[in-house]
Amino acid sequence: MFFLGIDFGEKNIGVAYANNDITYPLEVISNDKSTFDKIQLMVDLYDVEMIVVGIASATEDSNISKKAQKFGNALSQFIGIKVVFYDENYSSKDAKNIASELGYKKDRKIDDVAAAVLLQNYLDDKNN
Repeated sequence: MFFLGIDFGEKNIGVAYANNDITYPLEVISNDKSTFDKIQLMVDLYDVEMIVVGIASATEDSNISKKAQKFGNALSQFIGIKVVFYDENYSSKDAKNIASELGYKKDRKIDDVAAAVLLQNYLDDKNN
């Protein structure tokens, strides 16, 4: 099964792809009027069957979680495939550590890496 992972943000959205158990950061896209069309292109290109959207836990910012859920539900209707929500706790922190280890420049957006961490965590939990 092929997946996309979404690290939702009000300005930027990180996107990652998973083919079986291997997860790849894809890109960071602007959250604007063309966002759904861009994601639709990725879904078509990679034959994605399901999208995993990260949401903050109850102890995190509930406002952004509500926006992420609204985004995911609208995305599911737009694209017509299943969207599931998964707790993204620590994905940004882990992404910063990974980006640092890989030598990414400090000003590089790492939302796609956060999406990859989120998606890998989802797959690991699903397979255990």
